[in-house]
Amino acid sequence: MKGTFAETLAHLRAKKGLTQRQLGSSAGVAWSMISKYESGQSSPRLKILIRLAKALDVSVDELQGHEPEPDSVPIILESPDGDEMPISLDRKTFDQMQEAARESGKPVGEILSETIAWGLRMIKESPEFAASLKRQIKESREPDDGE
Repeated sequence: MKGTFAETLAHLRAKKGLTQRQLGSSAGVAWSMISKYESGQSSPRLKILIRLAKALDVSVDELQGHEPEPDSVPIILESPDGDEMPISLDRKTFDQMQEAARESGKPVGEILSETIAWGLRMIKESPEFAASLKRQIKESREPDDGE
């Protein structure tokens, strides 16, 4: 949700079904301060912001109206003949590719292409690598025992 801190706080409190008094009690803040925060008359210090986020079961970033980064990054690969193939990279992998791009001075797309080409070459040249990759993919698709 984009908006002011006051709007975000009021929205998240209402979404939880809490009154200002209940939120204040849960966060250890006077309800009158919750009212001032929601009306934009006052802003909480970091210590109170953390307690409000905990009471609302959200991150401090979310409470401040910042959108969380998605867990994955969509990418569209394009072949030389123009065919497109959408893929999704997990955030950590994408961040590592961005870092490699910064360090090498190459565009992220080039790093991605080189990585895919390396992987395909390894699959072709190393049966052990191919078997390990196949096992990892299978394991990643199996539900965890806790699910």
